Amino acid sequence: MNIYLKKQQPEPPINYAGYILPISGMGKTIKPEIDLSNYPSLVNLGGIVLPPDVAIYLDAEKIIAGSKILDGVYVTEHVGRKPYEIEFEMVIRTQDVYTREYIFPQKELENIWNKIWTPNSVVSIQNTYLNGLGIEEMIIEKVTPTTIRGSKNLPLRIKGIENVKGLSLIIT
Repeated sequence: MNIYLKKQQPEPPINYAGYILPISGMGKTIKPEIDLSNYPSLVNLGGIVLPPDVAIYLDAEKIIAGSKILDGVYVTEHVGRKPYEIEFEMVIRTQDVYTREYIFPQKELENIWNKIWTPNSVVSIQNTYLNGLGIEEMIIEKVTPTTIRGSKNLPLRIKGIENVKGLSLIIT
């Protein structure tokens, strides 16, 4: 009795959520490249890369000068804008190199303190979200690290105002 076995053809890979998923045993998964022109979770502030789960708060406010004329009509005389207020909120975490346990991020805080807070100068911002809105520099007004009892995480807020190249006057 001859039994002919039909040779199975491999099934084509499946495209799912931007990934190419192979059928079992057909090879590696190919991850798509990250589009660095639209990557809002990457924030480089004065040479320090902030954690990827950083929250960015942007506060924009207009300056409107106007007055009421005799017949009660309001006349807008000037419309301008204040510098944007920018705030970064994050949690800094550090793992020990050898034990892989979380430790208090003292060195990371010192790095942020010495490179961002201590210098009395303009800090550059590299972020696709903010750079796309024309915000490339800021002046840091407040840094608020907050320790939590018993936790090795360090919540941190960095707040400041936008610096517009060529339009802001910085006197130190």
